[in-house]
Amino acid sequence: MVSDQDREPKAAVSRMLKCLGSTEPERLTSGGLQISQVLAREIIRYIDFHELAKASNGLVLLHALRPGDSATVARALGTAFKANAGSEEDDLDSPLRFNLELFPADPKSDVTGSFLVDLVERHRTGAAGIAAEDRWMLQSQTHPSGLTFPRLRWARKDETLPTSAAHLAVAFDSFQSDVGFVPEEDVKAACPLHVYGLIANPQRSFQFSPETCWRTWLPPNLEGIKHPAARGLSE
Repeated sequence: MVSDQDREPKAAVSRMLKCLGSTEPERLTSGGLQISQVLAREIIRYIDFHELAKASNGLVLLHALRPGDSATVARALGTAFKANAGSEEDDLDSPLRFNLELFPADPKSDVTGSFLVDLVERHRTGAAGIAAEDRWMLQSQTHPSGLTFPRLRWARKDETLPTSAAHLAVAFDSFQSDVGFVPEEDVKAACPLHVYGLIANPQRSFQFSPETCWRTWLPPNLEGIKHPAARGLSE
């Protein structure tokens, strides 16, 4: 949970993980895993549909807006890369290579791209602990012309929005979020208990007018079978 005033929640999550001493990137949170998998499927579809492995000599340009530590995007690209190579082995044969440009909400942010920075630093110093799924980011490929290109080239921009075109753009937290009060009659009066009321049962709704809005709330009243051991556990 982060402040509703935070312009880049993914960066805030990454910062909190570091403060708590976590060595794992933000992508390894439950939400990060799901987002990474969804992004990977869409990237694979785009690459296959437009045949970018041939049409652009394998080069795929991608913009990422408010990406946090960038682990979610980077590993989604890794999944797409290995899908094109048709192998999970370290020695991959794929013409794909990616140019990734990162656009933070705050140009002075030290979180944006920190996953990639740490990865390069560990590789430079020879430190152990680079996951097999991340090694492709540090590898190069040889073009038929004889030139060598990195499989992943990335840059952190000082702008918050891109000014050039790309094949794909990924934007996180595009909609404004806030915590507020609404009349009780605007939400469901009662909702069923989940697991005898031992876990929360958040409700969600969506509306198009008067403006697009997603709303999440905890129901004021819960109904259902109480815990068989003690009703007080549910209440």
